[in-house]
Formats: sequence, structure tokens, C-alpha cells
Amino acid sequence: MTLAVRTYTSNTNSIAVRTSRKRKRAHSAAPPQLSLVIALAFLARVWAEHPSGFVFLAARKLSGRWIEKGFHVKFGWRAIEKFLKDHDPNTHDLYYCANAFISRKRLAEFALSTRFAWCDIDGADPNAFRPQPNVLVETSPGRYQGLWKFATAAKPVRAEAVSRHLTNTYQGDRGGWSVTKMLRLPGTLNHKRSYDLPTVKVVRDDKREISIWPKVNLAERREAPTGEIDPTK
Repeated sequence: MTLAVRTYTSNTNSIAVRTSRKRKRAHSAAPPQLSLVIALAFLARVWAEHPSGFVFLAARKLSGRWIEKGFHVKFGWRAIEKFLKDHDPNTHDLYYCANAFISRKRLAEFALSTRFAWCDIDGADPNAFRPQPNVLVETSPGRYQGLWKFATAAKPVRAEAVSRHLTNTYQGDRGGWSVTKMLRLPGTLNHKRSYDLPTVKVVRDDKREISIWPKVNLAERREAPTGEIDPTK
């Protein structure tokens, strides 16, 4: 799969330009192969930071059921590609989790150390964040999600605390700081009824590393009651 991932990566820049235009719902169609290449290249870039464990993808049709699957981060790439092919971005919203887990269950208790912090920036100003996110993804016009990549891995509780700090300080989606958070996958479409099928796209990727994790309080995490569970969080 290594050669395939390199192929996806090398083709990303030229393809991303062609997918950045907004598509109208009346005649929209994200070419499946185009979306697949962009999505796989992005996942290869993010998940390469995990030496072991399981990573997660999910798909959901508008008002449909949540379909989620875990994959081994080193040996699951054929299955990852099949999942994306089986869940066409023209009919499904697609999500990924930036973090890895020791189990095929996406639960905080199974989370592994990570080099990432994350934030569902939503409608907040992404330029206000300090530090700035390494990767900024536009999920719909004027709405964003961000990843921060650090030079060293941190335990899940610290990564969550930093993500919560970024979320609360800069007015992101306050439900989006959990280590289990699912984010929208670049190269796919946003099917919310209030939008006109915008492409989820990377608008910033500076490939730098942040040298030091911010010092923040390691507040106790609170699990949501069963009735409040959002599968993206």
C-alpha cells in the first residue's frame, strides 16, 4: 500500500484545484475517483503520524444511520479504500478521526498518545487562534475545522485538554474537543440541507510542527449521557 499512498499524495495538488469549486445541488457530482484520491492522500498524511493502532472512518446519508468502521493504521489500507468506494461522497457525508486507538472501539479509554490537537472551529475566526492550526479544512462556506501538529506525542488527556482550551478560548464548537472527535473528510461533499453541496477542502497546510504543547489545566473529562451522544464526537 506504500506505493499507492505515494501516488495519492503526489496527485493531490493538481487535483485539489479542480475540486475547489462549489457544486450546485441540481447538477452536482463529485467524480468518485477524484474524491477518492484526495481523501486517501489526506488520510495518509494524517494517519502516518501513528506508529500503531486502529483508525476510524464513518459515513452517513442525510438523515440516515451512522456507519462506522475501524482499520489497522498500517495494514488496513485496502479496506480503507474499499470503505470510501462503497460510500459514494455524492450520497454520503464522510468523516474520519485524527487519532488512533488500541481497540476497534472508538472510545476515549482506548485512545493512544497523539501528536494532534483538534478543533471544530465552525463559524469562529480561524485566524484568531494561537497557535495557528497546521491544517485548516473548510467544511462549508465560512466554517472550518483545524488540526494542530506537535513535534512530540502527548497522552490523550493532555491532547484533549489542549483541544478543549483552543475550543473554549476561541469560540469553537464546544462539543468538539473529545479525543474521539470525528471530522469531515476533505475531498468529499457536505450534504447538510442548508448548503449547496460544498466540497470539504483543505485551505491551509503548512506542514510545520509546533515545538511545545501549551500548558493547560487537565480538567476531568465528562462522558455524555447516552441520550446526548453525537456519533461525530
